[in-house]
Amino acid sequence: QGGPVLTESGLMGVAPGAQLLVARVLDLNGRTQMSVVLEAVEWCMSQGARVASLSLAGGLATFTSEDIFKAALDGGMLVVAAAGNEGQFLVSYPASDPSVLAVGAVDDLDRRVYFSSHGERLALMAPGVDVLSTFPRGLGSFAQLELGRARPASRSLLYAPTGNTWGALVDCGHGGTLDSCGEDSSCDGFIAYLHPHPYVRPERAMVNVMKQGARAVIFASELAEGGAEILSVPQHGAWVPAVTITQAASTVMGRQLGATTRLTLRPVDYAYMSGTSMATPYVSGIAALLFSARPGATPAQVRAALQSSAKDLGAPGYDTEHG
Repeated sequence: QGGPVLTESGLMGVAPGAQLLVARVLDLNGRTQMSVVLEAVEWCMSQGARVASLSLAGGLATFTSEDIFKAALDGGMLVVAAAGNEGQFLVSYPASDPSVLAVGAVDDLDRRVYFSSHGERLALMAPGVDVLSTFPRGLGSFAQLELGRARPASRSLLYAPTGNTWGALVDCGHGGTLDSCGEDSSCDGFIAYLHPHPYVRPERAMVNVMKQGARAVIFASELAEGGAEILSVPQHGAWVPAVTITQAASTVMGRQLGATTRLTLRPVDYAYMSGTSMATPYVSGIAALLFSARPGATPAQVRAALQSSAKDLGAPGYDTEHG
């Protein structure tokens, strides 16, 4: 609702004028060790960084880690970290460190998302659902859906293959069986329109309609209630292009069954994602704006400004569900 929209030229963040230092700590599988993270924090300190944004969680506190995070705070750098996506009453480390600002996730209605961890160390909440995010280069995709003269809003599934395909639009129901697309489908190729069902996994529905001849898949908007679930195509195997559509687009689709539909997916370096890792940079960006306006401010003063000016959610004042 009014948020950034993915185009082939990219996106603008919260603090577009901020200078960035990039310290890579995760391997290609998204794993790391706390010693690597701490080394990166120390390097950022040595370079004069005012904010460190840690979209990662895991590990346990040690005397060394607590000392390094305290040294960062005392040295003028605010460390912001993700509270974790386990949905439990326990903020993950390093967000739970006393010297670190822990960030949870809310949806577009300011509701705490079910996956967002919380607890006594939680400081703030920020948008964490369907956030337009940087993604491994060329593995995101920009989707364009054409249905007659209409161009309904669509969003590609994570890791969906790119390409240009077309065919008649066929309602395939939940896609739970190998005859779900009915007599209107053929192995000559069509575009499958799927209505998600809690007992049919999206990849199973895709396999079923692909076996019936689907060249591409369009998932209706009811796929993710509340928008908290981001679908992805498995990274292994052969798949067809796949997208989700908005509620408004779903209304259009229902009236256009049988019409020729064209779907184009082009590779880009961005994707819509959900998690406390997406919420964290929002807070980091706002902290950067505050430091830019008040270069002499301390991390404690910036943290106090962030928390005192935040919208109060849940019970009045501080609460462990929202910070």
